[in-house]
Amino acid sequence: MAETYQLDALDRAILQALMANARTAYAELAKQLNVSPGTVHVRVEKMKQAGIITGARVDVIPKQLGYDVCCFIGIILKSAKDYPSALKKLEAL
Repeated sequence: MAETYQLDALDRAILQALMANARTAYAELAKQLNVSPGTVHVRVEKMKQAGIITGARVDVIPKQLGYDVCCFIGIILKSAKDYPSALKKLEAL
């Protein structure tokens, strides 16, 4: 379970910078915030452990990769017990 973590102004500044660009190096953040890179690293790790930061993401534009069509497919199973075998079949695709 995530521990309780109280955000301060530095934590909020780190979060704001990472939300704007999650790829910003800790050294660059440290320079911007006038703290050491180690301080940024420790703060980010504490926020990860507290469940405040749960990951970073990369957005991809499928059309730029040559995928012109997007579709959603619904699958209705007869029983919940069929889920594992259906999942294996889908993963094989």
